[in-house]
Amino acid sequence: MTGLEIAPILLSVLANRTVPTKSDVRGKLDEVSRNTKISDEFGQLAAEFNRSLVDRIESRAKDLDHLELQSLAFHWDIIAEQIDFTEIVFESEEEAVTWLIEEVNEAEDVNLDKEASEELQKLLSEEFRNVVDDFRDRVIQNEELSQQLQAKFQADVLDRLATIREEFDQLAYRRPYTLYSFPEDRERVISTLLPENTVEFVDRQEVPKNPDPGRYVVVGPSGAGKTRILAAFINRLPENSVNHILLPDERMLDPADVRGITREEFAGDVLLVWEDIHRIDEGGESLVLESAIHELSHALDSDGHTLYALLEARSGQLHNVPGNLPAAFDDEQSFWSDFEELRVENVDPDFIHDLAVRMADKYDVSTTDGVLEALIDQTASRSAPIYIDAVLGTAGDELTISDMEDLPDNVEDLWKIQYESLQSDSRDELYVLASMKLLYDLNLPYYSKLVRTIYLELLSGDRGRFRRSVEQLKEKRQWIDIRGEDLVSRQTQYYIHDVQLEAIQVRARDDASELSGVLLSEEESLPTYTRPIAHLNAGAAFSKWGHISLAIDQWKAALDLDPTFPEVHFNYGLLLAKHQGNPTEAETHLRKAIEYDPEFLEAYYRACPRNTDREIRFHGC
Repeated sequence: MTGLEIAPILLSVLANRTVPTKSDVRGKLDEVSRNTKISDEFGQLAAEFNRSLVDRIESRAKDLDHLELQSLAFHWDIIAEQIDFTEIVFESEEEAVTWLIEEVNEAEDVNLDKEASEELQKLLSEEFRNVVDDFRDRVIQNEELSQQLQAKFQADVLDRLATIREEFDQLAYRRPYTLYSFPEDRERVISTLLPENTVEFVDRQEVPKNPDPGRYVVVGPSGAGKTRILAAFINRLPENSVNHILLPDERMLDPADVRGITREEFAGDVLLVWEDIHRIDEGGESLVLESAIHELSHALDSDGHTLYALLEARSGQLHNVPGNLPAAFDDEQSFWSDFEELRVENVDPDFIHDLAVRMADKYDVSTTDGVLEALIDQTASRSAPIYIDAVLGTAGDELTISDMEDLPDNVEDLWKIQYESLQSDSRDELYVLASMKLLYDLNLPYYSKLVRTIYLELLSGDRGRFRRSVEQLKEKRQWIDIRGEDLVSRQTQYYIHDVQLEAIQVRARDDASELSGVLLSEEESLPTYTRPIAHLNAGAAFSKWGHISLAIDQWKAALDLDPTFPEVHFNYGLLLAKHQGNPTEAETHLRKAIEYDPEFLEAYYRACPRNTDREIRFHGC
């Protein structure tokens, strides 16, 4: 297979990092390139590099439905043949990738737009990073090759390769968050937080009229309106209070994503807004949240700026938040000591009345003042405004006093009644929701294609009714919201309140083996860049439930997609040590977690325990 010549690109970068005088780099590069042993090693890597790169471009083109990227993958061999590598000398990894993209763009019939060029930069950087990893492994395993490189460059080549790998990794990183300008993007932030069909703002007594930015954790029961409070806070934030608002697009589980944030160029103070921090890592191993705040604080402080934070967690799930909340709020030694708890408990009756009126209008439900007052009384006693939404969202055209008398005491029971009705009236709609519930248990996003796959493969849903069922749930029942251009495209995500899913009587752990098989065989239902994280999350869930072999299957799949994923190596290593009695392989994975993320403090702690009786110990700890 014809393809890119990776040896001159990587050797040029290596020469620039080891040769003291830049004028000598060209001569040193020619000398090293003539070394048969070194060239042979790179030749074996080049074929795999090109195969993998073309596959990645094809997959990403499919995800984005991007014709120019599809054409690039199809004509890759022809394009690569037109690139002249004979005189190249690069001073940096970024220069190498930029040059290569420019060369691709100059090939006949290639005209990449900005989006395609950015995607190609990430893909090239990721594949170069993988090549450096593979070459470094070969150097470690081949003493003759190691000695020849050491002699040629008169430097610690392994150390230089590690640096080069890190630079390519930084070029490749994807932002799992969105950075907004404030106040220009205020409405975009609010619309991201709230469902598209949400009712208008109702005053929340917890939020001041002109709040000062600070560090807050909004705490309350499920359905108390915590996300509403986040949105209301941002809605009322004075225009000159911050310069940026940063929202994670999805839960950040990889510490490399945290380091990526610090490479941003901030024009001023930043407000970090993070929902569902209790769901970041229910296994309790992840320190990503704390790392994100530490790293951001340090980066902003060095530039004379300040980091503010507005976080949200469910009060009944605080044990899943890193740092022993809520006791840690009062602990001066704790990470949480400079955070203020913003607790949502007592709901003002006037607020409930205003909300009930607007909800009735939203769902087009007719009722009387007496019925409305009865609903308000029941809601106030529960401190959960979602009760109003659930009642009116399932009431049909009219809500009567007799309806109120028959209502269950809590929201979850109310939804259970609704789902029992779906079982006989609209079974495929229930299957769509059940598919989402299985993904909820695994802490995975509800991507349309993945929901549909589980609906078909695990629940035997009617192939022709999936789209119609989603339409019914969205348009008629108004139970779910959609983010995406089409109801069933790969990138489209479904949104629904946790309480609605928790009421569904299906559990992922009951169908663990079948569900694991679907995730492995149908992973293309997910956008490409989310697949390693999906397998990481699934593995964590299966491990927590005691399905050790399934966890291993998921983590192996994650490493097949991204061999440099430190969180996967870390979790895999812990599992091998605890359940498999395999300290040698466990140590290997913990070493890799540290190698791929030298700032992964938890991996150091686990790998180098103070307790000498622990099985896993690194030499030199």
